[in-house]
Amino acid sequence: VWQLMTMGFSKEQSIAAAIATNNAGVDVAVDWIYARNNHSESTAIHSRAQPPHAQVSSPLQFNRVDDDPSPYYRVTPTASSAAATATASTTTADSLSDHLTKKCDICGLSIQSLEFSSHRLAHEWQQEQEQQQKQLTNATIPCEQCDNKPIPVDAFAEHQETHRKQQELQQNNTMLHQQIALLQTEHEEKQQHTDALQSQLDVLQKQVQAMSTETQSLKAEISKREQEIQNIQSEAKKNKVEYPKWWDVQQLQTVAYGHEKLIDFNLNDAVAKEVIASFNATAGNQVTHVQGIMNQMMYDKWWNEKQTLLQQIGANNLNQRNLFHGARGGDDIMKTIMREGFRAEFNTAYAVGQGT
Repeated sequence: VWQLMTMGFSKEQSIAAAIATNNAGVDVAVDWIYARNNHSESTAIHSRAQPPHAQVSSPLQFNRVDDDPSPYYRVTPTASSAAATATASTTTADSLSDHLTKKCDICGLSIQSLEFSSHRLAHEWQQEQEQQQKQLTNATIPCEQCDNKPIPVDAFAEHQETHRKQQELQQNNTMLHQQIALLQTEHEEKQQHTDALQSQLDVLQKQVQAMSTETQSLKAEISKREQEIQNIQSEAKKNKVEYPKWWDVQQLQTVAYGHEKLIDFNLNDAVAKEVIASFNATAGNQVTHVQGIMNQMMYDKWWNEKQTLLQQIGANNLNQRNLFHGARGGDDIMKTIMREGFRAEFNTAYAVGQGT
């Protein structure tokens, strides 16, 4: 019905065509409308034979009833026809008097004979329209989207429009839910990224805190060493430290206080021979190389402790010996010993006895 109305047909024509063709399709309904219109017009305007005793022609005027949705024509005599009839003989007029009007058994009106057929057609069309309207009032169209629920014909177009709007609303809701899901996914990914960054930040903060603690510890150790160096230097000045004769004073001045300087000895030097002889007195290994260590801070420390011990026990009771200490670990361990001396906490393995 709605498609027929969009093609320019009236609502009544579209509904009548849909019912008459049992919803067979738009093309079939259009053919039915055109066939119906052509039949009505041809029936209304067909020529009628005049009575054999009529002596004048009676041209007909066909008037279109425009306000009727199903076209038909009303036939009325023209002015010229009336004039011609007036000039006819009285005998002819009297003989035709019984044929000029007929009484309609439907409406009770007297209708001219020439218009009677059109009048009857009008009644038939009106009855047909009333019957169609009655059928349309109770007619329904099954809606496929409502499980073939019957919908009144006059409300079917509006019902279909409601379905269209519902589908459009459902599509919009689906798109909205998809967009919400996408935003939630993006939010979760960003939150995971934020959590990962926060974890990294926590680790870095802990590392910074550990480094800060270590830095403070190192600062305290440096401060302690600096204070110790000042004390040693102060004691050395008081006690007038006597350094070994083999030390090179000029080279010693180029070395920072607390750092060491190695001196290589020839095995035939007096210092080297004294060391080799002392070593061989208790050990049978062959000596291949002898080096002397110049570390002013370590020597000053040893000298100060020796002076303190002399004051406690006296010079006659001083028992000084040369000891030899083995070391493993290569150059790194040797460098630590040369700079800091022998430390008891590092002596965990020994051959003869714990001697540091």
